[in-house]
Amino acid sequence: MPGSQLGGGEIVTIKPAGRHGLGRHRGPDTFLIEHTVVVYQGRVHDGSTGRGGETIAEYKAKWDWPDAINFGS
Repeated sequence: MPGSQLGGGEIVTIKPAGRHGLGRHRGPDTFLIEHTVVVYQGRVHDGSTGRGGETIAEYKAKWDWPDAINFGS
């Protein structure tokens, strides 16, 4: 189960706010419609963040449209 290796965390599916997709992520033409991550102790974890994850601000900065991403905080 996602998050189990972290000892917890909340599984969050990021969906665009008022857009058709989330845009590119870290440069490649991904143009995801939605993306699922684990948020644990204020850090975002997915397949691209590495073991330590990234702060929400760091993670959002890697997307074309960071304002379309809402983690509820």
